[in-house]
Amino acid sequence: MTVGTGRQTRRALSANLHLLLAFLFLTVPTACVSSKDVEEKALMPYGIKGLEPEHGPVGSTVIIRAERFDGLPEVYFGNIKAEARLLNSQEVEAVVPEGFSVANVYLSAEDSVAQAGHFTATFEDRSPWLALNAGGHHVCGIKKDHTLWCWGENSTSQLGTGVFRDPSRIPLQVPGSWDDVSVPGYILFGNTCARATSGEVSCWGNNMTGPFPKHYGDPISRPTLLPGDWDEVQLGGNLACGVRDDLFFCWSESHEMLAEPILLADEAWQSYSTGYVHGCGIDQARKLFCWGMNHRGQLGNGVTSATIALTPQPVSGDMTWRQVSAGGYISGNTLVGSTCAVSTDDALYCWGSNDHGQLGLDVPGMVTSPALVTDSWESVDVSTHGACGVKKDGSLWCWGRGKHEMVRMGDFSDWQNVTTLRSLEPLMSTDDSPFNKSLSACGIRSDDTAWCVETDPKIKRSWAHEITELAVPGPFLMEPPALQHGRP
Repeated sequence: MTVGTGRQTRRALSANLHLLLAFLFLTVPTACVSSKDVEEKALMPYGIKGLEPEHGPVGSTVIIRAERFDGLPEVYFGNIKAEARLLNSQEVEAVVPEGFSVANVYLSAEDSVAQAGHFTATFEDRSPWLALNAGGHHVCGIKKDHTLWCWGENSTSQLGTGVFRDPSRIPLQVPGSWDDVSVPGYILFGNTCARATSGEVSCWGNNMTGPFPKHYGDPISRPTLLPGDWDEVQLGGNLACGVRDDLFFCWSESHEMLAEPILLADEAWQSYSTGYVHGCGIDQARKLFCWGMNHRGQLGNGVTSATIALTPQPVSGDMTWRQVSAGGYISGNTLVGSTCAVSTDDALYCWGSNDHGQLGLDVPGMVTSPALVTDSWESVDVSTHGACGVKKDGSLWCWGRGKHEMVRMGDFSDWQNVTTLRSLEPLMSTDDSPFNKSLSACGIRSDDTAWCVETDPKIKRSWAHEITELAVPGPFLMEPPALQHGRP
């Protein structure tokens, strides 16, 4: 997001003169320049008078873009020199100094370093991420400062910003302080739930399905406290599950037997996953159980069934488990489910429907019991038609979309986790959509930065991709300032 511009004047300047780049936070409607501003700008023979901004958040960065940089210039916030690095021949990244309080960003360089008559500076927040969770058409993430950010489709107010139907490709902040977030993994169920640092669970978005049992009405555009004193809630597609008072419940708007939360377990699971029409949980003994629909063997108990299992069924085999992921989708009147899990000895097993290769197995149809895929896995996340996982060596792999072969995503070897989007299509399908690629997966690397994998939805059965870092522009939308050249 461009927040300010400066234009190099064609004058004969000495090598020590400072070329000015400015981006201003328009937090007040009229310009005011403090004496401190004047003192600091006196160090710069030519300057731009601007506004008093808010303090920049620690860890945020400014990306300075020009036609060409032939070397790394010195970057100043007022008279404070900033840590900077040359990203490429057109971009320099500078870290915002702690507690900076002047709007002006300066470059100090000889003419040979910055060859351009037009500069832009973009304010981006790259403070560390704590967690990410992806859905059908939107993604939410929590930073380590407990701020919550959501982006993507917003047709049912699932971004939680109080705005209806305005999508966003850039992350938007949801008010409040948060430590956990859940997004349903399916396109039709645009809602979000999150747990505040105070322990309360709030939800927003589509009010026809999901978190609010028997609560129909218009979409909820802002976080709304979920009735029932829940400790946590996880959204699937047609299924939602949650914990309160160490008891485990599930419910579903589309099944009369689950219209109200029913007790499935009298103790909390070590971990659990809620899919489209089924869920799975690992108990305190690290045994794995699944419940819900079992049309394609997704419960992993060796059989298929057209009836819903309201009691957790033990998964076949004597393995012990440390992580599980339930996925699936609806095709016409057919409910499709798939499950993958990582055992305590780091082996990846999958079962259920394999109609799109989402099990990572060269097996047609379905598998009704856990089948070994490969060894040495850290985690896995199953979506609708595919899955992604992180291996023990930190590499990221994805499979499905019509091919069971696993494809490595990029060359990074420090992924901590991954969350896979459930949609194979762009986040918006209109011709003027900014989402011209399909956001397939996002994950957090060892330095707590977040990165996302984008694939081309027009290329069927392809994992051809690009991987880009997720940076939060902001925190305010700003217009270019009126520039005044000359000495202050």
